[in-house]
Amino acid sequence: MVKFQIFILFVLMMMMMMLVTTNGQYTKSKNCSINNFDQSFARAYGHFGIDKLRLPTTATELKKYCKDISANKIYSKDFGERCLIGTSQTLLNLQVYNVDRVNKPYCAKNGKKKDAFIRWSKCGNAAKKETKKCWNIMNEGMHQARKVENTKSRIPIVCCKYYAWIKCNAASWRKIKECDKESIQGYEDLIHRSTVDSMNLICNRFEDDESKCAHYYEEMPKTKAKNVRDVAITYIFDIFESL
Repeated sequence: MVKFQIFILFVLMMMMMMLVTTNGQYTKSKNCSINNFDQSFARAYGHFGIDKLRLPTTATELKKYCKDISANKIYSKDFGERCLIGTSQTLLNLQVYNVDRVNKPYCAKNGKKKDAFIRWSKCGNAAKKETKKCWNIMNEGMHQARKVENTKSRIPIVCCKYYAWIKCNAASWRKIKECDKESIQGYEDLIHRSTVDSMNLICNRFEDDESKCAHYYEEMPKTKAKNVRDVAITYIFDIFESL
């Protein structure tokens, strides 16, 4: 009887360890819902790809845009400290810092570029149909990168998809008649300064090479991605957890 109880206790302990291992970084603390984080991050950064969001065309809409960025900054800092570890935590902190810094000219009380940002939205919203495609390709690619059997190829695929997203956006804006040189340059600067520094933490532009990327893509699953999240950064967390 005692041996049986010890065996049951051992089995329960192993099951608990398996649960912790399965959820990894997201069980570091309670209330570490990756879905809640995904929704918060999307509200702040998803304007080029998520249907329900649009870039601000008035001062009131700009205020709402800035409020969402500020709220996500607080949420992400807390999430990173409680729920992430290592490179994932560093990547998130750097990403949030850069986005906050880059948006100050548009969101600060005396921001000098508020009117310009509102003016660019004529371009950004008109190009949404095209930039949404770019967004979805990136998200789906990073979703599938988690499933690549060769773990050493997962981060390179993430980087390939990221750099391709930047190029895809630039090409999209240049197709749209509402996009003048000022708005295109403004959006390119916004994305570059918001994301490149943080992504170079893991990429360093090494995978910004079409021939290398094509080789990596051959390793990806051929099945269609299902239940894709709104933002790609959560898949990078997953991948670091799997390495």
